Amino acid sequence: MTDLNRRTALCAAVSALIAAMGTPTARASTARPDPVVFARDPAIFDTAISPDGKRIAVLTKKNGEDMLFDYDLSNGSEKHTRVTRETEKRLSLPDTKIRAIFWASNNHIAVVKSFTQGNATYEHYVTNVLDLQKGTFVSFNTGAMPERVRVDDKYEILFSTARVLSRFDPATGKSTQISYDYNGFDWVVTPEGIPVAYSEMDWGSRNFKINMRDGDGWKTVFTGNYKNRNNDTGKAIPRLICLGREGYSIIARFPFTDDDEEDTSGIVEIAPDGMRSEPFKIKGRRAFALIHPQTKRFAGFSYREDWIRYDYTDPFLAQIAERAQMAMPKHLVKIVDMAIEDPRKVILYVEGPNTAGAYFFVNFGTGAMMEIGGSYPDLPADWIASKTKTTYTTTDGLGIEAYLSLPPQREAKNLPLIVLPHGGPQSRDDLGFDWLANALATRGYAILQPNFRGSSGYGYDFVKKGHGEWGRKMQTDLSDGVRHLSGKGIIDPRRVAILGASYGGYAALAGVAFEPDVYRCAIGISGVYDLPDMMMNEAIDSGRKSFTYRYWQTFLAGSDLEAISPARNATKITAPVLLLHGLDDTVVPFSQSTRMEAALKKAGKPVELVRLKGEDHWLSVETTRTALLKAAIAFLETHNPA
Repeated sequence: MTDLNRRTALCAAVSALIAAMGTPTARASTARPDPVVFARDPAIFDTAISPDGKRIAVLTKKNGEDMLFDYDLSNGSEKHTRVTRETEKRLSLPDTKIRAIFWASNNHIAVVKSFTQGNATYEHYVTNVLDLQKGTFVSFNTGAMPERVRVDDKYEILFSTARVLSRFDPATGKSTQISYDYNGFDWVVTPEGIPVAYSEMDWGSRNFKINMRDGDGWKTVFTGNYKNRNNDTGKAIPRLICLGREGYSIIARFPFTDDDEEDTSGIVEIAPDGMRSEPFKIKGRRAFALIHPQTKRFAGFSYREDWIRYDYTDPFLAQIAERAQMAMPKHLVKIVDMAIEDPRKVILYVEGPNTAGAYFFVNFGTGAMMEIGGSYPDLPADWIASKTKTTYTTTDGLGIEAYLSLPPQREAKNLPLIVLPHGGPQSRDDLGFDWLANALATRGYAILQPNFRGSSGYGYDFVKKGHGEWGRKMQTDLSDGVRHLSGKGIIDPRRVAILGASYGGYAALAGVAFEPDVYRCAIGISGVYDLPDMMMNEAIDSGRKSFTYRYWQTFLAGSDLEAISPARNATKITAPVLLLHGLDDTVVPFSQSTRMEAALKKAGKPVELVRLKGEDHWLSVETTRTALLKAAIAFLETHNPA
């Protein structure tokens, strides 16, 4: 592997990329964008680079249809193909969602879709492979997420279904069985698709094994029983990740810690004789193993904190990551894909003060670059909200990190505020572009997104601080942020609204119920408002011994559920309330919103419920997001005007 071209790569990439993206103006030079600009699906869903680094595939929409574009980097030509549901219809499958694209070979693009069926709690995958020379699709059921391998002098697709590990040749359309085990679970393969390790699980006895290649056969190097451990087998069993650092060992994750939030990740290396290393030292939060694109070996860790951070152990890949960040100073940079035949050719995703997300091709060997496209091409740079991290201390002395978005073209002084708590609640916000926060900021509001206690990304001790604190300290963590901004003169404490979805919807209604002096109005989106009803339904649906039921029991930690339920305390609410909920929500029942509405109406309180027809919990339909956003803006302009 040759070193990067130090003379041309960095300088050319920096000047070209920044020049292409432009700079925001100090004052508005364009009209304020319509809310539909933010509610639309991102213009680019996914993008990938061919193994030889000569072509780029882009999945986008054209006239409302999913379209696959193929760009030839050598001459700038492009072709596009409509992505259909022919496979789903032929196999009598339900509606599918596109999950990813990748190059199956230098002449074939794979479109990976998934679906759920019946009462299944996991996803099945189906893959459509486009032959660029013939212009035809070949489709097959891949069971799990497929990957590309190289067999001799050609590329094939590796996939596992029904305990069978197989390879699919995109050129011939033929599949070859590689390995079979009745209880097969995870597989680790070489770059050529040869299995070197696999795990098996007897789902009746919950006996688990890890097997590694031993000559022409297999040797069991680990056994364990995971019956009802942590009340959830799927979360308890070890998972195989990839080849080890030298190519003959493997990397696995053992869930011996209380939670993946811990600094000790449980990621270890297992030798062919079964010897396990000490857990790898983790240098941040939310660690994920990195895999070398050529060798399929362990190559370091990435960390999901304020933004993704790379810590490659491979010197060449570390150099790529370093130069990618140097090429875009003061921007958030993510490596999307590398050309495995020449990893100097990469696709970068970039966010920053002058872009809400854009994709670039960069050749760090020659300094060549090309802008692939932006996520929100209709959003002018001067209407992208400034988003920064801020910290404050709660009344009981806990440090909280939060993200503050400021309205474009307005002085950061005496602003109206919207508190926007995330869902989960064991989740987190970061510095990345947030369509809802930015849309509201363009209406003149400051937006505060706190990672309150119970949020992920700060260690399991921080998560546990949220146990038993629904409607209590998890709530005052939000209002302490309001007081922090008020003390700095950034916001007007008399003009504060609270808006959230899922758990954030609960927090919005709990805010006006339990801290009525802080908020002028509240908007709850697909929220949980009646906790006794939630727990009763969970017990009926999944059982009191299920992981989900026990998880909520742990998080609620013996709380008086009636006392912390907004629907049971509607008489305390004096502020206007807007509720929005999808009729097809399978995560939070629509009845949660009707219960909240009925309670407020019975108490004679102002409330409006908007029914989002055909919408799921994740607001996946852009027409629904548009309707939601317009309703929220109209409500805010009436009850908490900017």
